[in-house]
Amino acid sequence: MNDPVVSEFWNEAGSLEDHEGYLARLAADPHTNAFIICFDEKPAGYFEAYWAKEDRIGAHYDADDFDQGWHVLIGDFRYRGRAFASAWMPSVSHFLFLSDCRTQRLVIEPRIDNTKMHRNLAQCGYADIKEIVFSHKRSRLGMLLRERFFDEALLIPKSNTPNIRKT
Repeated sequence: MNDPVVSEFWNEAGSLEDHEGYLARLAADPHTNAFIICFDEKPAGYFEAYWAKEDRIGAHYDADDFDQGWHVLIGDFRYRGRAFASAWMPSVSHFLFLSDCRTQRLVIEPRIDNTKMHRNLAQCGYADIKEIVFSHKRSRLGMLLRERFFDEALLIPKSNTPNIRKT
């Protein structure tokens, strides 16, 4: 949370006690779960999953009972960038869809100026729905449908490079 890149979007920089308090509040919240993202068993990032209808985002669209929302950060700079996002983002989506078979939609609301995140979401199948104004930020609502995720095999990252044929 104290990394300048993370802090710019999360605004949660602070002491170890501040971070422990933040995680303790999440652990006590029955509608939110916290997870660590690892690459080769090394912690690289963090994400929170929550029931969208019970969260502030639920008031900004027609939320279903089992829609899940999520927030994410990649704290280790070695695992940032498009190549890694194409691995962890579909994995997070897959995990959330498998965690509850009733979940038909995933939502996320990154800050409006987080252009890298918006680009990565689009590449991973999330539709850009609308702008949302919260008291603490302006965001874009992204949404991924279960049917699209599985029908289009979005777990498999799409390459941005053209196919090269050997002749």
